[in-house]
Amino acid sequence: MLFHRSAVFNIDPSLDMCVNCDDEKIVVRLVHLNNRKLIMRDLASCIKECLAVALEKISQLYVKTSSTGSVIHEGSFNMSLCCSSPVDPCLLPMSDHQGQDGPWICPKHRIEHTKEMLSSWALQKTEITCGVECPVTDNEFLRQTPTDIHLRRLSMQYSIHETKELAIRLGMEYNTWERMYDTLGEEPERLNFEILHRCIESSSITFDDIKKAVEIGNIKNPHILCKVLRDKPIDFDQEPEIWDYEPSEEHFDRLAPFVGNNSLPFLIELGMEFKTWEQIRFRQKERDLVKLNRDIMQEWKSTFCNVHAIRPSLRHIGQAFNNIGKNIKIIENVLADFS
Repeated sequence: MLFHRSAVFNIDPSLDMCVNCDDEKIVVRLVHLNNRKLIMRDLASCIKECLAVALEKISQLYVKTSSTGSVIHEGSFNMSLCCSSPVDPCLLPMSDHQGQDGPWICPKHRIEHTKEMLSSWALQKTEITCGVECPVTDNEFLRQTPTDIHLRRLSMQYSIHETKELAIRLGMEYNTWERMYDTLGEEPERLNFEILHRCIESSSITFDDIKKAVEIGNIKNPHILCKVLRDKPIDFDQEPEIWDYEPSEEHFDRLAPFVGNNSLPFLIELGMEFKTWEQIRFRQKERDLVKLNRDIMQEWKSTFCNVHAIRPSLRHIGQAFNNIGKNIKIIENVLADFS
């Protein structure tokens, strides 16, 4: 959606990036459909880095093509954190943020901004740690119901035995767990996810319910919940423009075999829901794993992206591959001989 001196970009079905140009300032904000606490903690810093690199290249291009032809070596712009006021926001220089011990109260509007929210823009991807203001200590976050992608991230943290204990404390009958184990026991990753999904489906369970179940059963540290808000970091530095291409049918043909027996995690990491997995599986009459993976990518591009007004790109595919533990070099090799 384009507006005067501003634009809105869909990052995923629940997250928008709003960009406003105000004279010599460009203000970028992330807006979540339900609650800002559910924004992936390393996403803002990744967006900041991408925008900084892009703006620097654009600035240098203008300088190189100017009448003087001179090239500047200093940064063409300064980066600051802004307050949440929509009108004339206060700015906090990045350098000042490093010395900020607690929350920042902006001088003009007197709005309090937690260190956790500010740090999500400032931290490097490799520096993200569980601090005092992590989501597990935040009541606003704990009241939220986990989505399928949250459940997938959480299921990766537990063994089959730990997932069983957690599910029973969340209200699952032992007989239900046993039937699921008999069916999916040879696929532990899928079993863990489907068990947690069944718990959420059968009752309105929140992150707080999961936290209490973890604490009562002493099933690992409750701060493991922080990991549901983190992606695996990935760099698209190698020919970054290629990653913005829209994937073609030939891309899908080449990539489908490399997904392997990770079809369900791959679908979830593309942002689709478990019910979509059930629909695709029901339509597939033959047990063809490659075709299943291809159908998932086609469903994502033709239906999911259209419904949610998302422009499909190889960047989405690459991030999903990375999140299921596949090396991004796989896609780079597929792209290498594309004309």
